[in-house]
Amino acid sequence: MADRVFLDVERAIAELSAAIEQEVPRGALDGARIVAEEAAANHPYTNRTGLLQSRTQAGRVRGSALRGLIRAEVLGDTRYGGFVEHGTSRNRAYPYLGPAWVRRQDDFARAVDAALERAAVRAWSSS
Repeated sequence: MADRVFLDVERAIAELSAAIEQEVPRGALDGARIVAEEAAANHPYTNRTGLLQSRTQAGRVRGSALRGLIRAEVLGDTRYGGFVEHGTSRNRAYPYLGPAWVRRQDDFARAVDAALERAAVRAWSSS
């Protein structure tokens, strides 16, 4: 009887691990979209063409949630987005990505928490 319980726990842990690896990147991407929307909507730079604002978006999610190393990108996807964020030797910086992260990091964390909850529910319902 004890062997059966051990095998069930082992299977449940494997199912939970698989569910976490699938759901947490989705949650991180959802969180990155929230930060990107904030950066595009509330920026300090003069928006002359609208290009940087329209191309501020969530990028890729990389890493492993189980290893504790997961990264979600938020991009100002133009060749000059970094110059706006960090400035140059001739132009001052107009940070828009960093402040958006500071303002919305709690929302990002909630998106990842929701993903963890979905993973737990999915693993629980499949066992």
